[in-house]
Amino acid sequence: MRRKTRGLRKGVETMFEKEESIVKSLTERFKSLEGKCEITRARRIFVSAPREEITAIADFLKNGLKFGWLCTITGLDAGDDYQLIYHIANDDGIIVNVRINAPKSDPAVETVSGVYEGCALYEIEIRNLLGADIRGVPEDIRYPLPDGWPEGEHPLRKDWKGELPEIKQEGEC
Repeated sequence: MRRKTRGLRKGVETMFEKEESIVKSLTERFKSLEGKCEITRARRIFVSAPREEITAIADFLKNGLKFGWLCTITGLDAGDDYQLIYHIANDDGIIVNVRINAPKSDPAVETVSGVYEGCALYEIEIRNLLGADIRGVPEDIRYPLPDGWPEGEHPLRKDWKGELPEIKQEGEC
């Protein structure tokens, strides 16, 4: 576990007890997270996780550690990969940010909507705007893209040309 301590006064180490306990629980349960957790400041933990474990990690955070809210999911075009960051909070205001990468050549990621029921909309948005393949969410929803948006056009990709396709709305000539 890495912890940023620059600028902290002596004796402030105990302020991270809850965060350290969470990191300890995560790394004991998921050996792949050993050395991949960082407490960046009070109430903020970043975790770099294998994409294959995202559902199990989300389930452990919710049911094992009582992190009841998936606040949002951030989707990024990171060059050769898509990066998804799941921002998950508990009642103490601690947010665990679970970061996964999915290569663009194989962008499949399992949904966590079975754990956090309301997150399907975030996952659909990432699929449609970025192009990540979120398995287990409805395929026929194009949110937030307008009706008629062409398949395969993902406006948040770095390689997107930025040319808006002409979209005719119902009733237009």
